[in-house]
Amino acid sequence: MNLNLFESNSLLHNSYVPWFVNTLLLALLIWQTMALFQKQPPSQAELPQNRSFNQPDNPIANIASMHLLGLSKVEQAPETRLNIILSSIFQSNQPENSRVLISVGSDTQSYKIGDVLPGQAVIEDILTDRVLLRYQGQLQVLLLPRDFLNLDERILP
Repeated sequence: MNLNLFESNSLLHNSYVPWFVNTLLLALLIWQTMALFQKQPPSQAELPQNRSFNQPDNPIANIASMHLLGLSKVEQAPETRLNIILSSIFQSNQPENSRVLISVGSDTQSYKIGDVLPGQAVIEDILTDRVLLRYQGQLQVLLLPRDFLNLDERILP
């Protein structure tokens, strides 16, 4: 018995074999597609119990209460009551190069971070519009005078 697959009587040349294989593959594809769309929703027993956001074992609430980015010390610090006036700010990308001009009475001097001001306040940080001071162990803010910040009135004739 000679089985030659390339003869005209072979199984590969019969027209019903390719049709049967294609039909079978199409049926499998349709069956898998329908199975994707017919998934049943989970029963009530399988659903997680409804929890409050503020419960202590809620991981999202725990992360939110960690203050990963920190609390703004500038927002919490009160404005200083020291008798000093912030005249100018020269802020740099490198904090050690930032300077401020602070007036006490008629005397104006230049200060940097870490310097001690009259009244024993220490400059903690120099920001764009304010200086953060440590006075008697507490943080305080020295702001630029409000009329100094209102540039429109000084520029307009």
